[in-house]
Amino acid sequence: MRIGTPGKEPVELLAGAAELAAIAPAPERVIVCDEATAAMLHSAWPAAELVRVEAPTAADAMQLAAPLVAAREFVDPLVLDGHYLRRSDAEIFGEAAAARLA
Repeated sequence: MRIGTPGKEPVELLAGAAELAAIAPAPERVIVCDEATAAMLHSAWPAAELVRVEAPTAADAMQLAAPLVAAREFVDPLVLDGHYLRRSDAEIFGEAAAARLA
């Protein structure tokens, strides 16, 4: 999720409802493309306006990339960073295993 305030650089974070509820001030408007996320955001930020949009597709990504490809403006793939919507299985199951051992 990208959290932004007008005039400031957005911040990316992976958070649940408790972490989101701790963010102050809460955003006024949030763009969301699935109902599970909308429910979590509504519980964390009940006053925020949730703007529903369709989930992005590969075609959407191509439209954004096309002008850069046409201009031959490429990014070194070694500097790219993945933005995952969920934690890795190693993180999820590792925490559970560590909790059982504790």
